[in-house]
Amino acid sequence: MFKNKYYGICVSFLLLLLISVPVSASQIRNHDIVIAIDDFGVAKTSVIVDYESLTTDEIYYFVFAQIDSFGARDDYGMLLCNTNRYSYGTQITCKPNIVETVNYTVYLDFNMVGLQSVSADGFFFSYDYGMKIPTNNFSISFVLPTGTAMVKQNSGIAPYFPEGAVIGSTDDGRHITVTWSVDEPELGSDYSYKVFYEKVVEIYANRWFYPVVAFLSILLVLLSFMLFKFKKARKIKTVLSVLHDSERKVIEILMANEGKCDQRQLVKETGFSKAKMSRMMLDLEERGLITKTRRGRTNIIELVEKK
Repeated sequence: MFKNKYYGICVSFLLLLLISVPVSASQIRNHDIVIAIDDFGVAKTSVIVDYESLTTDEIYYFVFAQIDSFGARDDYGMLLCNTNRYSYGTQITCKPNIVETVNYTVYLDFNMVGLQSVSADGFFFSYDYGMKIPTNNFSISFVLPTGTAMVKQNSGIAPYFPEGAVIGSTDDGRHITVTWSVDEPELGSDYSYKVFYEKVVEIYANRWFYPVVAFLSILLVLLSFMLFKFKKARKIKTVLSVLHDSERKVIEILMANEGKCDQRQLVKETGFSKAKMSRMMLDLEERGLITKTRRGRTNIIELVEKK
């Protein structure tokens, strides 16, 4: 009798273990958070979660803050979601618009409150995040309010934590950005990001300052674009110079179609036979100049951008 009871306990324990182990797990390719802090300390937050695979019927996302002005969507439209508030944060649950959730992306927008504190030395903003799903790349950016800058290191206070952040600015140059990126973050780990900033005095009172800065910025962008186009054209010319006439004709057709084309269209426009085109595609693919993707009875041919 004791032996049967012992076996029963062992079986029950094993069943409990089996139930507690998940059958499958979701995988996130990229998880990006952008938090723009306004003058009143409200954190306007945009989240993009790009799943390699979503293995649950619902999307679960937890925010360690109270939120409002919530909205969610995927590439197919707005999402139906529920938000449950707790003393330590907000649980978001959404239903995807599609059943097939491979290469699935969800976009979340909301405001967070209560994360900024004020002191005599300036403003302190902190956000915590727990890594609950296997993720290839995680990034988070703080956008500081207009007219503020991080405190100087020699003030005895670290301007941001953890170390390794990239400091930049928004496109209009009016906001400082602080960005951290983590490749393959440890599952189950908790991350805490902090920034300490202060108000700065407006130095440039001249009414021509911002128009001149805007003009120079636009000029710099145009010059950069022209330089990029020049370098790209030179690379294309170099690649085309080492190709045979028939190969060059195929590449030029692909370029005229934004780098992507149906193989049947290539046969039609070049006048080559299907056999010759197949041999040519195999050779170009082996040389790393194109990729082939099977679609129905034909292939989609695409230029390799790096080449």
